[in-house]
Amino acid sequence: LVDDGTNFENAEAVARAITRRIGDRRRSEQASAAQTATEKELTEAKLHLLHAQVEPHFLYNTLASAQLLTRSDPARAEAMLGHLIQYLRRSLPNAEDDMSTLGMELERALAYLEILKIRMGDRLGVQVDVPQALRATPLPAMMLQTLVENAIKHGLEPKPGGGTIWLLAREADGHATVTVADDGQGFGGGSS
Repeated sequence: LVDDGTNFENAEAVARAITRRIGDRRRSEQASAAQTATEKELTEAKLHLLHAQVEPHFLYNTLASAQLLTRSDPARAEAMLGHLIQYLRRSLPNAEDDMSTLGMELERALAYLEILKIRMGDRLGVQVDVPQALRATPLPAMMLQTLVENAIKHGLEPKPGGGTIWLLAREADGHATVTVADDGQGFGGGSS
């Protein structure tokens, strides 16, 4: 007992300081993880809200169009309802999922575009160039659909003669690039 226990007291103080710092760091990491989880939930809620706003409008318009077509062109009405069934088949099971695949999202978008082709007639052209190898690429659910809807709404619907939508995918340096383009008027009113 040369130092009358001072070294032991110093060692205890150092251990307490280290324990306190570890505890502070853990609490900070837990708070950061909780904040990230909350932000993720908020983003998911916003996505589901957007999804809920878009689908009923599209559904009502499609059903109203099909109802009118049953009187004037039953074959086109039947085709429209067939595409609507395919669209809903792709949409409803995935409504709760965050991620999908490019292939599944492409099928949903194409069913949507087939319905619009019936409604818009020759005013809508669609070109698709998505390699089979990229169709398993993970993609957020409804992302491709949202881009296609924007291309229709802001690009082609305002253009008197309609136009074409291109759905393209490419792989470079281990990353997939998905492009939705149109030759419509765009936001500025000119050709885009």
